[in-house]
Amino acid sequence: MTELIVEKLVKRYGAVAAVNDVSFTVGDGELVTLLGPSGCGKSTTLAAIAGLDVPTSGSIRVDKSVFFDSTSGISLPAESRNCGLVFQSYALWPHLSVEQNVAFPLKLRRVPKAEQRRRVGEVLELVEMNALAGRFPHELSGGQQQRVALARAIVYRPAVLLLDEPLSNLDAKLRERARVWLGEIHHQIRQTTLYVTHDQLEALALSDRIAVMNGGKIAQLATPREIYEAPADLFVADFIGTSSFFKGVLTKATQLGEVAEVRLSGGELLRVLTHKSIAADQNVVIAVRPENIQILTSPAHRPDQDGTVLAARITGRSYLGAHYQYELMVEGVAVKVEASDDYAGNDLKVWIPASGCVVFPARVVQSSA
Repeated sequence: MTELIVEKLVKRYGAVAAVNDVSFTVGDGELVTLLGPSGCGKSTTLAAIAGLDVPTSGSIRVDKSVFFDSTSGISLPAESRNCGLVFQSYALWPHLSVEQNVAFPLKLRRVPKAEQRRRVGEVLELVEMNALAGRFPHELSGGQQQRVALARAIVYRPAVLLLDEPLSNLDAKLRERARVWLGEIHHQIRQTTLYVTHDQLEALALSDRIAVMNGGKIAQLATPREIYEAPADLFVADFIGTSSFFKGVLTKATQLGEVAEVRLSGGELLRVLTHKSIAADQNVVIAVRPENIQILTSPAHRPDQDGTVLAARITGRSYLGAHYQYELMVEGVAVKVEASDDYAGNDLKVWIPASGCVVFPARVVQSSA
């Protein structure tokens, strides 16, 4: 069993706290992603775990092995932490073949040559690079170089695998294929893994859990589905996926799971299913995902679920092959909706289900700026 435990981690650069009281655990065989915009502290956290940077305070340990503890003054050097690290640039030795690159960590550890050959053969087969074992890095594509870097990181069986935006140098289509491949590899080896990215699709597709970071802190740590469907604050709702945001005032106090009404700035009432207790007459912000906004095909057409019908005006439309993307103005809010039909005219009605609305008290909402 291998567990990575980070507690109350702080990294300061002068008066600036790049990482501010961050705590999380990566369970045995789990893949946890640190997700957030540039400057949120995710790469600084990974560097502290790898031993590439010394934290200001806190503790980092893997099972009973203490990597860092500010209280006791322990700070293991990077080479003593048994972490497998894959960088954005892959950092392959240009003068070594694929096989030699992968064998290099074993050679440093003085693993017998017969065992080296066996392990290198196993991991190259795992990453489907056996046939290219004799090639050099300049003879490989970006995706192939990525596979070699991953093979080199896991060949010596590290306690923890640390991946620092490993797909960022790939083009869009190759990145999508690599994401699928990387997920399949993780399910096969179940290596305890910390993954760092700013790409929300990578995080949603690969992670067992996601830690969304903002301003050096963890805004929410949960499963991909919980992060997407029940964001903890407006920053998470805005950063993960696409949302439209309506402002209004709650007409009465609500408890968790109750349907309530919000009076929007234009005067319309929007029915919402609350995910927390909120006091009456409070200013709120409602986040709605585009897939929860439905264009009504006729005035009489209304879904059976509890929800609200609002007037909308088409301000733009794009044909995307399998569907159309409409830009709508709804109650003064710019909204994007995808639909299979080409609607004539500019004025129509949309339906928003109460269950598709996530309500945040305005006074505790943090901006993503």
